[in-house]
Order: sequence, then C-alpha cells, then structure tokens
Amino acid sequence: LFPAIVSLSSNSIVVLLRLVIAHAVTVITASLFSFFSIFALAGFIMLLAPVRLYRVVSLGIRLLLVVALLTECLANLFFQLFAGRVPLESAGYIKLLPSFWFLGLYEKVLGIASPASAMLGNRALVSLGAIVVLAIAAYSLCYRRHFLRLPESLEVIARSTRRVHPRWPEPILRILFRTQVERVCCSFASKVLTRSDQHIMFFGGYLGIGLVIVAQIAIRSFGQPQQNGVPNPDLLSVPLMIAFFVVSGLRFAFDIPATLEANWVFRMAVSDPPPEPRAIARKLMLMTTLPWEVFALCPATGLRFGWPVATAHTVTVVAFTVLFIELVLIRFRKIPFTCSAQPELKQLLLRILGSIFAVLLFVPALAETERWALLMPWRFTALGAVLALAGYGLRRYRQNMTSVDRALTFEDRAPAPFELLKLA
Repeated sequence: LFPAIVSLSSNSIVVLLRLVIAHAVTVITASLFSFFSIFALAGFIMLLAPVRLYRVVSLGIRLLLVVALLTECLANLFFQLFAGRVPLESAGYIKLLPSFWFLGLYEKVLGIASPASAMLGNRALVSLGAIVVLAIAAYSLCYRRHFLRLPESLEVIARSTRRVHPRWPEPILRILFRTQVERVCCSFASKVLTRSDQHIMFFGGYLGIGLVIVAQIAIRSFGQPQQNGVPNPDLLSVPLMIAFFVVSGLRFAFDIPATLEANWVFRMAVSDPPPEPRAIARKLMLMTTLPWEVFALCPATGLRFGWPVATAHTVTVVAFTVLFIELVLIRFRKIPFTCSAQPELKQLLLRILGSIFAVLLFVPALAETERWALLMPWRFTALGAVLALAGYGLRRYRQNMTSVDRALTFEDRAPAPFELLKLA
C-alpha cells in the first residue's frame, strides 16, 4: 500500500478513492479465492478419500497446509517483503504464490503495474474463476456420493460391529502407572491428543514452526566440517530442538480444556490424597520423547560417529530433556485438558513466541556445551554435576512452594484486578 501512495502522491480525493477501490477489490477477490480453495480441497478429499479414512486424511492435509504457511512466513521471502525488495522479474518461484497474484491485481487496478505484475494480476482473476468452478463441481459430485446415500450409510453403521482397540500388556501398565486414577488420566489425555481436532491442529501447528526451524538448522549443519569425529553444534542441536518443541507444545496444549461437560468425572474420581498432576504430565511428555531419543537417535548417531559418541550424545539429550520437562512443569497442578480456564489468545501467543525465542537462544548454547564435553569425555563429569545441581535446585524450589500452589486444581482463574472490602 505504501509504495502505491508514494507513486500516486497527490492531494486529490480521486487518488484516495482509487486506493480504496483497489484495496477493496484485492481483499475481496483474495478472500473469495481462499474460501473457494479450501472448499474445493475439502470437496476433492471427500470425493477421493475412503469414507473411513476421511477424517485422518483431512486432518493430515490441514496440518500440511499449516506447516506450509508457516514455512512461507519464516522463509527468506518473508524478510524480502519487509525490506521492500521482491524481484518479480527474476524470482520464478514468486509466480507460483497466490499472494503475489493478488498483489499484481492490486497494482493493475491501481494503474501502476509493470508487465510482470500485470501478468500476475491476470493469473489471479483466471485462478479465481477456475477455483470457483472446481469447488462447485466437487461438491456437486460429493452430493451424489455422500448425501444421497446417507440413509444407507446409517444402516451400515447400525449393523457394524464394535471395533477392537489394542491394549498394552498389564505388566507394562503396572510399571508405567502407579494407580488406576493415574492410568485413566493418562488414557484420557492421550485420546484428546489423538482425537480432538482443536488440540491436534494447535499441537501440529506449533510443531510445524519447530520443524521449519529444525529443517533450516539441519540443512545448514551438513555444510559444516566435523572435528575429531565429533558432530558440529548445529547437528547436536537438532534432537534437542525437536525434544524441546515437543515438550513445550504439549505444555501449551495441556492448558486448553477439552470437553468441560466431563470435568465432573475427574472431580468425583479424584481420591484422597489426589494424584500428582505433574506425574501424569511428565509421563506423557517422556512417552513422546524418550522412545525416539533412545531407539532412533542413538543408532543413527552410532552408525555415523561411533557408539561411544552416540551413547554420550543420547544420554546428554535425555538428561537435558528430563531437566526441561521438570522446568516447564514446576508450577503445573492440573490434570491435562480438564481445567476449565482457557488462556487468552494474546497471552498464549506471547507465551509461544517467548518459548520459541528461548529455545533458539538456549539450545545452541547447550549444543556448544555438549560438544565441549564430547571433545574430552572427562568433562562429562562436570556437565553431570551441573545438571544434578540444577535438578536439585528445581526439587528444592518445588518443596518450598506453599500447599496452595501445589494443590490439584480444576479452575485456573486469574487473580482479580481489585478486591472489594465489603465493609457494608
């Protein structure tokens, strides 16, 4: 908008009207393109995917779209936009992005478009017409396939047999969970993470940010030389970043309530003494990080750098992960997904951005520390002492907290901005 204002600098009201009309046309057409694109995609998924796999396929595609949008926002093109230097004539990949099609349409309506921008504007109009036709055609075919056969599908569902859900062996469950209440709470939390679209989209979008950052670091790490058979710091930071993003994403997701109509079930089932909420959240986090750290990271590192380096690297990553879990759960006192207070969007966004910057700041430092210890293995003694001291400090801090701050809660309400004296 600002380049157009500079190009059409004038005191005439006609210029202002041209700007408003161009902006309105661009926003409306871009919104219609996005709206019909999503509907066309959903229609083709319903048309092509099997009925039983529709939800899984739809959810996977939506997650891929979120990751793709986040990748675009974090790419170098994002910073080129802020710098105001976008090479429309030389960068061929720009012609594939719909956002630049409508940028060309904006300049074309305004009358300041270059030949390349005018071509992109024409492509925006053609694409809008094509996507509208595709959306209508997809849903017309879906109507014949799904909605006309809806009574038959209900009869099939009524005659269908109950699905068999696999269960873990009882000895393993006894080792993992100390009480039946703890087992039920963990089962509920795992089902929320795998069945709730809201939580899956939130957790998947947050992991999408992490995967974009991790992918950039991983690509950069392959161009750096190794020293004495020890991985470079960027390569060492990759598993740490994955683990930290998984743990912090789960911590944010735990604060988003699921079905509050079932909240009373947990209130009634809580025994005396109540279950330790940190134990439930801790086991869920450990179950999502430790298996791949032990069974995937260790063999992959051992095949490339040798088993001594792989063992030391895996133990270090596991120790950092456990310490980070204890840190993010230091004031956690809820059963996951059962607290009735949902955090505000602004507050949650600030917490997510703060967590991302903290990971980007501290993980490289931890990777440098690990590489410093790998160069001389006796240094792991000092590193282990520091980690043990940090764990002891977190434990002492937890023990010194008041009973109110450690008690299990189902309503996490913010403190009131002021209190009434109630003197009357």
